[in-house]
Amino acid sequence: MGSFDSALSALQAFSTAMNAVGNNLANMSTTGFKTSEINFQDVMGTVTTDNTQVGNGVQEPTTEANFSQGSITTTGNPLDAAIEGNGFFLLTPAGSTGTVSPSSYEYTRDGSFQVGADGTLQTVNGANVQGWSLDPATGQVNTSGPVGNITIPTGTTLPAVATSTVSISANLDAAAAAGDSLSVPITVYDSEGGSHQLTLTMTKDATAPNQWDLTLSSTDPSIQNGASLSSLLSTTSLTFANGELSSSTPTSITIKGLTYTTASGIPNQPTITWSPWTTAPTGTPPAGGASGLTQFAETSAVTNVTQNGLAAGTLSGVQIANGGVIMATFTNGAQTEIGQIAVAGVQNPDSLMNIGSNDFSAGPTSVTLPPTVAQAGGAGQILGESLESSNVDMATEFTNLINFQAGYSAASRVITTQDQMIQQLMNVIQP
Repeated sequence: MGSFDSALSALQAFSTAMNAVGNNLANMSTTGFKTSEINFQDVMGTVTTDNTQVGNGVQEPTTEANFSQGSITTTGNPLDAAIEGNGFFLLTPAGSTGTVSPSSYEYTRDGSFQVGADGTLQTVNGANVQGWSLDPATGQVNTSGPVGNITIPTGTTLPAVATSTVSISANLDAAAAAGDSLSVPITVYDSEGGSHQLTLTMTKDATAPNQWDLTLSSTDPSIQNGASLSSLLSTTSLTFANGELSSSTPTSITIKGLTYTTASGIPNQPTITWSPWTTAPTGTPPAGGASGLTQFAETSAVTNVTQNGLAAGTLSGVQIANGGVIMATFTNGAQTEIGQIAVAGVQNPDSLMNIGSNDFSAGPTSVTLPPTVAQAGGAGQILGESLESSNVDMATEFTNLINFQAGYSAASRVITTQDQMIQQLMNVIQP
């Protein structure tokens, strides 16, 4: 009867293996899915006195998740993320609040995220993605602190910022005639977020060929001292040598005392600092340095004007950038970091227990590592607007399918043959 038992165990084992293959194929399009590898083990039977060893079939096969990297696909969804390399996204169960025991953590490679009703970053199943959020007290994301739910500040208004610094990049034509000028429009913001237009004009001096004189003007009716803005400039001329600013040029030029009409109700503008140098000269006397302004024999033109003021803005979008940094975009064009996704390491990922919904929990032998930022402590890189595909290989699965089917057929043939042998034996012993 041993052959019946061996063949029956084979039928059961191959049936289980077929189930595993079917599950792999069913999830070949599941984001972050890890294929199950089927492992068979024999069952040892009796050993006779002459050391003849006859097995007793095959054990129920075990499955082990294969955590090899799946291909990365760009989705364009701003809240999608994929891990390239080692690690998992760290989760706490759906509905959990407050501090969660590390033993309750869940792990996933599926980065299909969304903003939940409570304003936290979640998976599609409502599990909370772990990481670090913006600290309102410091305005920073402290990744050295403990991880927690990542809060997305929906409905947040970014306050207005008054302009305090200006940067200008331009070339002034060395061949320009005396009196030729270049006008540079500068938009500045007051403390309430209102914009005002200033015009800085650089005019070729009539007596000094390498000198350009500065004037400041505005047609904005809310500026009280619009007729005398040039007097607010701390420096009223620029001198060049060999196409570059003279090293005697101050490291900063200020616009101090810009005021608004009483009727506008806008507080006076703080001092605006313009540094004509990108790298200031050093030493005594000063030498070297690099300037945003040049005087070469090319047409006078402005290449770039920037300032640090902003109108007030409301949150208009959230995006996961490379590295797992969560960036918020506001209607005033400002972008700011509001969070950081953590990466959890598991030294022996094959020990994780599959709990469904693309999630895993730590098994009794799992060795987990403290969560960290991407590309630190052996963690892989987080890629924004991307997802990791399933690592199921269709060719391998169909090959296994053929082998398991052949094995099942062979085992059933053993049972049929053994039955025929018994029938023949019964015929021999009949009277």
